[in-house]
Amino acid sequence: MQKEQPTINQLLFGFLRLGATAFGGPSMVAYIRKLVVEQKNWMDAKEFNAGVAFCQLIPGATAMQMAAYVGLYLRGVTGAAISFIGFGLPAFFLMLFFAMIYTRTGNLPVVVSAFSGLQAVVVAIMANAVWSFSKVTIKKWRHAGIALIAAGLFWLNISPLLVICLAALAGWLVLATPSGEELSIGKVSS
Repeated sequence: MQKEQPTINQLLFGFLRLGATAFGGPSMVAYIRKLVVEQKNWMDAKEFNAGVAFCQLIPGATAMQMAAYVGLYLRGVTGAAISFIGFGLPAFFLMLFFAMIYTRTGNLPVVVSAFSGLQAVVVAIMANAVWSFSKVTIKKWRHAGIALIAAGLFWLNISPLLVICLAALAGWLVLATPSGEELSIGKVSS
C-alpha cells in the first residue's frame, strides 16, 4: 500500500482533533499510531515504532514528542512545529479552563469526589493503551519477556533511564540470533 504525504493543514487538523479527543498521557501514543499508521497511512508500523523507541530515550512527554516526530518525519521542521502545536493546544486550553474552575471549587465535596473517580479512570485508560500497543508491537516471545522484565524493574522503582538501557542491551543480546531470525509467538523452534 502506497503511503500518503499529508499537507501541513492535514497535519494540523489531524493533530488538533487528536489532541482534543485522545486522553491518557503516554497512552495517547496508541491513538497517534492509530491515526498515522492505520487511518491515514502516513507512516508504516516499522517507521512509527522506531519513532516511539527514539522518543522513549529522551526526557519529556512521549505523546508530545511523538506528535513532533511524526511531523518532522513527514514534513520537516515546519511539520514538527505544526503537529506539536496542533496536538498540544487543546490540552493547553482545557487545562486553563479546568484550572480556573478548580481554583474556585476545588474544596467542594462533589469536586473532590469527581476527581477521585477520574483518577481511577486513568488506570483503565493506561491499561487499554498498553493492551492496544502491545498487540501490534510484541510479536515475539523474547519481546514479551523483555517487556515483562522491564515492567518488573519499573515496579521495583528502578530508574527509567537504567531500565531503558537494560532493555536496549537485552534486545541487542537476546533478539539477534546467528541466523538473523527471531522466535515468533506461536512458532516452535528446533
